Amino acid sequence: MVALLPLPLAVPTTAYQLLSYVRSPDYRKMFAECELDCVFVAAPARYHAEIVAAALGGGLHVFCEKPFALDPGIGYRLADEAERKGLVNQVSYHVLVSIRRDKAKIGHALADF
Repeated sequence: MVALLPLPLAVPTTAYQLLSYVRSPDYRKMFAECELDCVFVAAPARYHAEIVAAALGGGLHVFCEKPFALDPGIGYRLADEAERKGLVNQVSYHVLVSIRRDKAKIGHALADF
C-alpha cells in the first residue's frame, strides 16, 4: 500500500490509477494508521527533519530529498537514530544534473577563451 499526502496537480493522474493508496493530509496520522515499510520525504526543506524524525520513530525506512535537515546536529542525530534502529536512511542528491550543468558552464567558458 502507498499512503500519500496530497500531491501537486503536476503529478500525473496515471500515478494515482496505478497505485493502491490512501491519501491523508497528516503524515503523523498516516504513519500511525497505515502499514508502511518506508517513507519518501519530498516536502519543503524546513519540514524534512520533523518528518524524518517521525518516520524513524515509527520504525520506517526513509528516503529524503536534500537536505536531510537544515541543522547539521539534527541531521547527525537522525542518522544515528536510523543506524541504532537498523533502518535505511538515504538523502537524494542530484549529482548527475549538477555535473552536466557544470560541464556545460566549463565548455561555454572555454569556448569564449
